[in-house]
Order: sequence, then C-alpha cells, then structure tokens
Amino acid sequence: MDGPGDTGHMDIPGWLNELTGADGTHYETAYGLGYCPNYANPALIDAHRRTVKVLGMRYGDDPFVAFVELGSLGHWGEWHVHPDAGAMPVEAVRDE
Repeated sequence: MDGPGDTGHMDIPGWLNELTGADGTHYETAYGLGYCPNYANPALIDAHRRTVKVLGMRYGDDPFVAFVELGSLGHWGEWHVHPDAGAMPVEAVRDE
C-alpha cells in the first residue's frame, strides 16, 4: 500500500483514500516520495481484510497456486516506515 518512488503518488486507490478520510501522510524521504496510509484506520483494515478474503476465495482451490505472498504494511510491504514518512502502527494494529 506504500511504495516510495521518484514522483509523488499514492499506491492505494482513490476511493479507498476517500473512504479513510485521506488521513495518511504524503512524504519526501531518502527512500523516495509517496503516501503512507494510516494503517490504524478501521476502513483501511476492513478493505484489506476483504481483499485478502476475496483472494483466498478466488485462488484457494487453484492447484497452480501454492500461496499468495502479500506484504501490505510499511514501505514496499516490508514492515518498516521511514521516520519522516509516518509511523509504524502499534502492535495491536499490526496483529490485526
């Protein structure tokens, strides 16, 4: 949901940004430019949960799919956020 790049951009869809109240952080760091969503936002968590569920429903019985690797938290889904781009959510939110 947050991949820093060479230009300012947002990796979540516009409808989701509106649904969350646009409460993330636009940033410019050594990693690049981008938008860090508020991972604690209930609407973001719900949309993520629904996405994972639909992926499971779609590919759960596909014999050619062994697993879906989904990194969603932090820059590039790598569970870290540059300190100038926002903050990692608290443990309870990460667990959810």
